[in-house]
Amino acid sequence: MKALVYSAVKQTDWLHKYFQNLHPYLLKIANKPVFEYFLDFCSLNGIEEIRFVSSHQNTEMEYYFGSGDKWGVNISYSIAKPGDSLKKVILKNNSFCKDADILVFNGYGFLHYDKNNFPKNLIADMKDSSKLIDGDTGIYFIRKEDLRSSFDNFRSESSDSIRITEISNIKLYYDLNFYVLHEESSNYVLPGYNNEEFVFLGKNIIYPKSADLKKPIILGDNVQLKADTEVGPEAIIGNNVIIDNGAHVKNSIVYDLSYIGSELDIDNKIVYKDVLIDPDSGESMKISDAFLISGIQENMVNTFMQRFFDKVLAGILIGVLYMPEAIIRMLINTKIIRQKSTKFYAKADGSIERFLKTVFVEHTSGSKLFYRFLLDKYPLLFDVLTGKINLVGCRLVEAQNDVDTSDLLTDYRPGVFQYSEIFPSERDENQVMLDDMYYLTHKSLKTDISIVLKAMKNRLSGKIKLH
Repeated sequence: MKALVYSAVKQTDWLHKYFQNLHPYLLKIANKPVFEYFLDFCSLNGIEEIRFVSSHQNTEMEYYFGSGDKWGVNISYSIAKPGDSLKKVILKNNSFCKDADILVFNGYGFLHYDKNNFPKNLIADMKDSSKLIDGDTGIYFIRKEDLRSSFDNFRSESSDSIRITEISNIKLYYDLNFYVLHEESSNYVLPGYNNEEFVFLGKNIIYPKSADLKKPIILGDNVQLKADTEVGPEAIIGNNVIIDNGAHVKNSIVYDLSYIGSELDIDNKIVYKDVLIDPDSGESMKISDAFLISGIQENMVNTFMQRFFDKVLAGILIGVLYMPEAIIRMLINTKIIRQKSTKFYAKADGSIERFLKTVFVEHTSGSKLFYRFLLDKYPLLFDVLTGKINLVGCRLVEAQNDVDTSDLLTDYRPGVFQYSEIFPSERDENQVMLDDMYYLTHKSLKTDISIVLKAMKNRLSGKIKLH
């Protein structure tokens, strides 16, 4: 037997208002993508081949789920036109469907079942083509000889062991998360360790003794809780999230790659990156910088001092690095090291500046030495003197035609040095974005000096790997 998963685009249009650039089937219920519940269900039924059909681009889906090896299934992907009916989708995928009975999940919804009390003969015992659940969202069991039949003629059957809840609005989505956490958390394989009822903890969670965790709660991987934070009850926190000093989060869902600023009180909300969503009213708003930093403002004196420090230290570094750079200059624009002029975003509004950047074509002992003495940053130091770039700030985001500027942080300010460089271990792209968020809300003259000194120490000691 095979399985096919499909939903018409009109069923997921509501999502785009709240979750921009997120594929509908990557939307998470209790920290797990909607599509993954279908994969688990198919695996329990011994279904090894699954075709995912969507009117959306499937690049994100293919990147996340791949060929399905992790779930012990074989996943293939197909595109449908927005107006395609279920029958038309099946006919278009006839080469996949024709040689086996097929289970079709039609419509955008959440699949309920119980892995602990699963009737494994549920599908095997079915003799005739039928629809297991009534409504626009349902499950069809189709014998291969009936593929070209009218689905309207299939008899309907009810099942106590499986059902689908259509996900049609933000309030229903919010409620569904906490229903699963309260009523069905033991029914599925949810991410994280579960040594205590209603508590699911991911990997690499960092929190001090002053942090207060209250169940029911789900914490994803790489979550950082700062001093005096309160999380829960009723909190679902995604991966790569920072909750800053004194913040309270309860009755809320915080998505991956989100930052909660100091002293904020998040109650009965959904946080998606820098969007705050009220599930009751359906209203959403972009979190402004002032809201994120919870009233912490830079005064004019501090701003002047930071700019003065930037230029003074940049000038000092240029002087110190001049001789080493001149000695190794012979390597520049060779097969080992090359300098090129590249466009980067300069501000959060999407404005672009051109910067001279040093890149390594080939990693050798010479290029490693060049990197260790910060000579890759040397050309950018001159841009600090002219005010085009900050000495300390966010990572440089290269301006390309396919880059969505809405993904830039609200207060994006590129820098020669970044907060991520104070850590000796290598940081992935998601963690670097979180580091930038954290820096933007804690930036000060003292912080900038500390970052530059620690980054230089890590480079000179060889703790940071050559990029």
